[in-house]
Amino acid sequence: MILIFKKTFMKKTPAFLSFILIAFSFLSCNSNSNSSANSSSPDSIRFKGQTLNILCWEGYADEAFTKGFEKKYGVTVQGTYYGSDDELVSKLSNGGDASYDIISPSSDVASYLIDANLVQPIDTSKISNWNNLAPQLKNLKDVRRGNNIYGLPFCWGPDYLVYNADKIKQTPDSWNIFWDPKYKGRVSLWDDISNIYLVAQIEGLDKTDQSVLYNLSDAQLSTIKQKLIDLKPQIRKYWAKAI
Repeated sequence: MILIFKKTFMKKTPAFLSFILIAFSFLSCNSNSNSSANSSSPDSIRFKGQTLNILCWEGYADEAFTKGFEKKYGVTVQGTYYGSDDELVSKLSNGGDASYDIISPSSDVASYLIDANLVQPIDTSKISNWNNLAPQLKNLKDVRRGNNIYGLPFCWGPDYLVYNADKIKQTPDSWNIFWDPKYKGRVSLWDDISNIYLVAQIEGLDKTDQSVLYNLSDAQLSTIKQKLIDLKPQIRKYWAKAI
């Protein structure tokens, strides 16, 4: 039996549950603009023949939903996948900001990308369903700087704790189950920086100020580090991809 822990991303917005997955789309300039079509032309003409380059998590540019878009506008959607937010930041910092039109980072690096001038504002008036977004998504402060909006939050979801119900009869009601000595060597954990934010939440550091999660002090980081060190004997495998 393996107790499997699937960690996605945490969001610090009070309107949501503690564990939330939010992805942001950021728009940049497409260097393959069609000069033969003016702005008054239908989109199917203006964008025909262009390539939309997307830097995203695996599966976010799947053909199952990009093919319809390609057919409608006569374009090609080119997806490039990354395996971690560190890899995303590295790609953008080394010239990738000029190579991609849309990126899909998680919430913990959204603010950094904006402040590092790696993304540019979007014009929400050109997003037909902007006003139909849930206010909890549309009003997030992470991707706002003054009157500029840099990202479009489009989904969220819970973190999953997956366990073998044949072995664990009582449904876990706390993430602290990972530190239970009887599961020594039986836990699988994502090898990702977001484990820091998870432990910060377990320690209750975000109860009064949720922005603390991504602005931890040295003392707080030291406490979290020790908690993760204590967890190490419990780990059977750190996984890097969900496949």
